[in-house]
Amino acid sequence: MGWYETSNVWDLLLLLSFVAIILLYIFQFQVNAWWWRRRIPPLDRKVSDWLDRYSTFLSTLTEDKKQILKQRISLFMKLKTFSLMRDKTYELEEDTKALVAHEFQRLMLGRADFLYEEYDNFVLYNHPFPSPENKSLHCLEVYHEDGVVLLAREQLINGFLDPERFNIGLFAAVQTFVASHPRERYPGLKDIDEEEIVQSFNLDLAQIRGLLGLDYVRKLELLIYCFVLYTDTFQTWQPQAYARLQNIFYPGQGG
Repeated sequence: MGWYETSNVWDLLLLLSFVAIILLYIFQFQVNAWWWRRRIPPLDRKVSDWLDRYSTFLSTLTEDKKQILKQRISLFMKLKTFSLMRDKTYELEEDTKALVAHEFQRLMLGRADFLYEEYDNFVLYNHPFPSPENKSLHCLEVYHEDGVVLLAREQLINGFLDPERFNIGLFAAVQTFVASHPRERYPGLKDIDEEEIVQSFNLDLAQIRGLLGLDYVRKLELLIYCFVLYTDTFQTWQPQAYARLQNIFYPGQGG
């Protein structure tokens, strides 16, 4: 009788262990994500060196801020899904993942809610692309309901490396932020003209519309984009709008 009961106990423990292994396998990503959020993994050394070499934004930061940004880039790369669409779906290279993460995290460096929880899938094409919603060739599209961001890789890289080009990665980050934070106290826009914005920062409105595949650009998104890229000029140009945006993106840190 004792042997029979012991045997049943061992069988039960074996079964529970087997079930636990299966559950850990099935929910491996969720378990890893839980751990990564508590202990952010260091950014890969090669990727870190690549960003040090090519990111002009990193070069403006203190060492402490650099480490925070790199940690957040690392976590963003771990938690999000990145793919390259060609004849079939491929996993994106690490440096291009880091480039996307860099643009999304530079916008959120002053905020605690930096993970864009509503957006998990980043899909890149090697070239401009059409979509069911937008038949013209374009380089950026965000599906807010599905949490998907589409980008053209060549234009993404060009905007990151060349300050004269429009940065579609940063603009995608701005679009997702505005969509997921509709109740922020944004600057008033009725006295700010779209043409005034592009002229003040030497932007090509026709080029931007072409990249978006749209005949319009939302003023608030364009305003935030300029606030991030041309901070000093923006502060002089629109001090009240600057103060509002500073409070949103760097809360508690003053103007």
